[in-house]
Amino acid sequence: MTNYSQHLRPDRFVVFLLHGVVEKSDYRVRNYTRKHIEAAYFDDVIADLVEHGNAISLDQYVEHLTGNFELPESPYAITFDDGFENNLTVAAPVLRKYGVPATYYVTSGFIEDNGMSWVDQIELCVEKFRPSSLTMPWRETPYELTDPASERAFLDDVRRFVKGDRNIIPSDIVELIYRQCDQPVIAASDDPLDRKMTWEQVAELASDELFTVGGHTHTHVILGYQDSESMKREVDTPIDMLLEKARFSEVRHFSYPEGFDGSYTEETIQLLKTRGVVCSPSAIEDINEFDADPFHLRRIFIV
Repeated sequence: MTNYSQHLRPDRFVVFLLHGVVEKSDYRVRNYTRKHIEAAYFDDVIADLVEHGNAISLDQYVEHLTGNFELPESPYAITFDDGFENNLTVAAPVLRKYGVPATYYVTSGFIEDNGMSWVDQIELCVEKFRPSSLTMPWRETPYELTDPASERAFLDDVRRFVKGDRNIIPSDIVELIYRQCDQPVIAASDDPLDRKMTWEQVAELASDELFTVGGHTHTHVILGYQDSESMKREVDTPIDMLLEKARFSEVRHFSYPEGFDGSYTEETIQLLKTRGVVCSPSAIEDINEFDADPFHLRRIFIV
């Protein structure tokens, strides 16, 4: 589907959410959710949006809320989560081609160590080591992994159970799965699905007037599941690192990892506001009224 313009409305604001754009995706199981879309497809999506709507930045949306910017008809914004290197090397040139602004939210621990989310670690393990069965704590019988379909069903279950239970520690699940494969945990990878930007690349991306970079926590935890001390640390650390390591003068933008209802709280929003953040969208799928709260903006996934 490339006609994401079907979501556009003259009097509604649409924020689109992506993670990565790659030249090709020919994996057996990895990327089955289309977290990373192909470059040619992305070009088609952006061309369609440019034809039918008007791209704005999230700063312009915030200016609209204060009466200092008039929204055009059918406005939309492009956003990326996590900080993948392909955001700079593959996606940014397409956006420049069409003059479309975008906001990129980076997970500072991923940038610092070329780190991976727990979901990506598990997907890589299943792709690379192809376990025939796996036993998980939420199920009495093992998962029998006999083909890509059963592997994808297993990965869907892992996502659902881990994200839905605040008492499950994702890193414990990663270790459990790698241990059953008799393999050490892979914490970093240079595969195009995994490679993150460096701080120098983050600064390079932000130096383009089309693009804005914000925070996305330090370790990609679900903020709403954290105690007050951990939540504050996960808000402060990426902001401090952007200021220090990417030499930003301010950080005005943020997004909540996972972004579902309950993945952030009013305490989260107040912490962000004290650090100068003016906008932090969720990942709840919907379009927005023209006066939507910038800390509760909903987004449409591009897959």
